[in-house]
Amino acid sequence: MLVVLVLAVCAAVAVALGLLVGGPLEGLSAEVRGQIVMLRGSRALAAVVAGAALGLGGVVLQSLLRNPLASPDVLGPSAGAALAVVVAVGVAALAGGGGSGGGGEVGSVGLVWQTGPALVGAWAALGLVFVLGRRNGVIDPGAMVLIGVVLSVLCAAGVIVADHVFQGLGVGGGRGTMSGQLIGAIRDEAVAAGGGTGGGGGLRWWLGTPLMGVVVAGCVVWAVARGRRMDAASLSDDEAAGVGLNLARQRVELFVMGGVLTSVAVVIAGPVGFVGLVAPHVTRRLMSAAGAGGGCGGGGRWGVHGVLVVGSACAGAGLLAGADAVARAVDLGAGRLPVGAVTALVGGPVLVWLIARRGRAARGSGKAKAWHSRRGW
Repeated sequence: MLVVLVLAVCAAVAVALGLLVGGPLEGLSAEVRGQIVMLRGSRALAAVVAGAALGLGGVVLQSLLRNPLASPDVLGPSAGAALAVVVAVGVAALAGGGGSGGGGEVGSVGLVWQTGPALVGAWAALGLVFVLGRRNGVIDPGAMVLIGVVLSVLCAAGVIVADHVFQGLGVGGGRGTMSGQLIGAIRDEAVAAGGGTGGGGGLRWWLGTPLMGVVVAGCVVWAVARGRRMDAASLSDDEAAGVGLNLARQRVELFVMGGVLTSVAVVIAGPVGFVGLVAPHVTRRLMSAAGAGGGCGGGGRWGVHGVLVVGSACAGAGLLAGADAVARAVDLGAGRLPVGAVTALVGGPVLVWLIARRGRAARGSGKAKAWHSRRGW
């Protein structure tokens, strides 16, 4: 488990750096220090939970669709969940219901409340991509990515339209700022929930993000227990059936989990891009460098995916925590950068590299087939 240990240590370092950003606490009163520690701790926990959800969500979707480019942001579930949250919160505010705090900000109880609409939005987007991305009953990876990108753009436009509509009706649009909805931003949850270390806001915070952390941890345990099934699902349909895998049931389970993980990440930090894409590939690279299964003898009892899911969750947590630390440390004179902007600067080139690599591999395969064909092989 060397790979998992290395990634866990990296995630811990990223969290520690995030807690240190903002300067020392010496010379401040005990009350102010407590509020600052609560604020920094809430952000660190939010980054870890959302990052782990995105990292694991990337592995789940890549296994479900057998596509290394699959991730919650590329295929559209994140954008679909964000649109559903904006619409649900706006409608609830119009109806006089809960879910939206003062000025459009969201408390931690609101975070739990929004998971339902986000889950529906993520499942709807993922189901649409899955259905439209099939050709003659077979998944077409290229078409699926293209449909996912188009769907993400449409959902982003829907968020803007919904925001304008609700603002015109006198309701704060969605979860606050448009940048948080379209790019992804971890807000100061303790302050948004009422602030303080002992008031109602703090209690609401402790009932929100940590509860979602328990959900993500449960998904990690579930995925590890099914590591060998996910290994088999990576084979062709005939090979998977030959080893006794119920592929239809496996896909349903992965579909459900992908929606749950995406919804958790979106309600905490918005549709943060590229973490779900980069984290699994970083883990695979480290596993390859350490040998098959990351030094675990081909994955050991839990299979290669058993190691991959834990490593990707740690990598996702570290990536998002580190990106949040960078976003808070860098001041361009107009406020903090959204954390999604930082992850996009890292993940965008990775996506381009992966697409170019797949294109070169496809061209190489085509040349090899032509060479063999000319020789009658």
